[in-house]
Amino acid sequence: MPQRNRLATLQAVQPSRLLATRLSRARFLVVGAAFIGAACGGADAPPTSVRRTLVPNRTPEVTLTPPPPPEWELSARRVPQGGYLTVEVIAAQAAKVRAHFAGVDYQLGQRVPGRFWGLVPIDGMEEPGKKRLRVALIDGDGAELEPITETLTITDAGFPTEEVEIPPEKSNLLAPGIYEEEVEMLEAAYSTFTPKKRWEGPFVQPAQGIFTSPYGIRRGYNGAPVSTYHRGLDIAADMGTPISAANNGRVVFAGQLKIRGNAVILDHGYGIFSGYNHMDSFEVELGQDLETGDFIGYMGTTGLSTGSHLHWEVALRGTTIDPSVWLEGEVSPPERD
Repeated sequence: MPQRNRLATLQAVQPSRLLATRLSRARFLVVGAAFIGAACGGADAPPTSVRRTLVPNRTPEVTLTPPPPPEWELSARRVPQGGYLTVEVIAAQAAKVRAHFAGVDYQLGQRVPGRFWGLVPIDGMEEPGKKRLRVALIDGDGAELEPITETLTITDAGFPTEEVEIPPEKSNLLAPGIYEEEVEMLEAAYSTFTPKKRWEGPFVQPAQGIFTSPYGIRRGYNGAPVSTYHRGLDIAADMGTPISAANNGRVVFAGQLKIRGNAVILDHGYGIFSGYNHMDSFEVELGQDLETGDFIGYMGTTGLSTGSHLHWEVALRGTTIDPSVWLEGEVSPPERD
């Protein structure tokens, strides 16, 4: 075909193709518009209902029930010099409980979660009258909760007074500061708190013999004015009389002291200790566990002593109380749920 005719033919064909393309696009636009109209609820489209519900982002409400207020019970509010009282506290929010009296803190043992029990001693030289007892409740973070306060009445026990003659070879033990130095030495032993009851039943008499000087007697030495009091119970017998543990306990001190001589201290748990003093010798060692009646040593007259005897003490955190009470019956936490 000549070149001119071919060009003319192409020119004749292309307009028809262009028209078809435009028609096709027009159909697409019409169909697309109809589709969009139907989707958007146009007049030709079936009605469509869209419902949306907005749910607010709420935090579930939690109702916290506050723990019940603490409950407490004292065995007595009138206590004689040299006596003691027991303190029981029920407080679900407390992790520790301490009773504060006369400048000393006494930790209470936790028998079961939220239930605490312990003893508060009254020193033999405590002045009679109204005194404040403060019980601190400590939570798990170490913060102190609202304390419990009570007023105690300390009564005069009517302890007698005696004069004691110390022989010249031992009079140097009366020098000022010696007794205080010994108290500091024993502080490490008495500061131990075992949150466990080791003793069982009443305490037993730790040695055979005669009760001579009772607890609490006011004493003056070699004609001097009364300066102290007898902090234990004396049991006199021959040199070498066996001495045994008054109840189950662990040895927390075994050594020689200037005033108490050869001495052993047992930890019975819950801050309760017993001391065995002026022994000729002892046969136990630090950390040894003893049961009621186990052998400790032999009676003697070491330290500030004028004759063979056992000076037996019962103490709470270093405050001595009348040991004879512990021979009369068991002192123990109540068995409650």
